[in-house]
Amino acid sequence: MALNMRHLTLFLCITTSVLAQRTPTISHITQEQIRDIGGQVDLDCSVHYAQEYPVLWVKYDRHKSVESLPLSTNSGLIIKDSRFSLRFDVASATYTLSIRDIQETDAGWYQCQVLISVSNRITAEVELQVRIP
Repeated sequence: MALNMRHLTLFLCITTSVLAQRTPTISHITQEQIRDIGGQVDLDCSVHYAQEYPVLWVKYDRHKSVESLPLSTNSGLIIKDSRFSLRFDVASATYTLSIRDIQETDAGWYQCQVLISVSNRITAEVELQVRIP
């Protein structure tokens, strides 16, 4: 019995080590969105093997000329703006950033990031265009 437990423990350690070495990926990001002022949009980012890494939504202006603005980390919002909300669906590993009552200033690039290290990240982005009636 003790020998079987040792084998099981060794197997679990090896399995855990192998699983921990998988590189995170972003498998889906919402395509470009065009919305009217006052409207609502959902931006999805689906990730795989990212349980051990921070996942962020970051906003850039339309020309990417202004410094980025972090919006969320994992399943929590960083910004204090009631128009923004964040959901995480465990089954699909999807982070959904929702913006309601869209304003002209919301136009820009929204980037999903998986932070691997200080100098390494995986990113995917979606552009939100805002129509002015």
